Amino acid sequence: MPPARRPAGADHAARLALASSQAALARALVGGAAPPPGFDADRLSLAAAGLRRKRRLAVAAAWPALTRSLGPEAERLVDEHIAATPPGGERDPIADGLALAAALHGTSALDPAACLELVRARARFTTRGGRARVRRAPHVGVVGTRDGRTRFLALAVHLPLLGTRTTLVRL
Repeated sequence: MPPARRPAGADHAARLALASSQAALARALVGGAAPPPGFDADRLSLAAAGLRRKRRLAVAAAWPALTRSLGPEAERLVDEHIAATPPGGERDPIADGLALAAALHGTSALDPAACLELVRARARFTTRGGRARVRRAPHVGVVGTRDGRTRFLALAVHLPLLGTRTTLVRL
């Protein structure tokens, strides 16, 4: 005997209810929203903290010079960036680091190694929708910084078939 068929409207309503519940859970995990009904707030908070830590570690792995240049403030600054930019469906550590480095470069001087890392990423990647994509056309990146009294200019040239070359010029 064939299985009983449910009316199409019931399946659609069940799918909508499930999608709504999943969206509420995602907002609670990465967006700081209140926990959905039926979820333990403490456990959800621990899971959200774990996801933020995972994202912070991914940014640190993708941007080692930037992380070193921030020193003891790195964890706090990356956490503030993560809180201000909840992940999209395709957000990645390269795009996170580009946004963070660009914001920090405008407010404080990055050390020369971090500037080289930033200029290399700017020359090699473009971002769309929170995701970094390798440029298909040649591109030149320039970033300036000051390390104490010395000024530096970091230059990068990205040629798709030859890779990205960088240099640091002392001014």
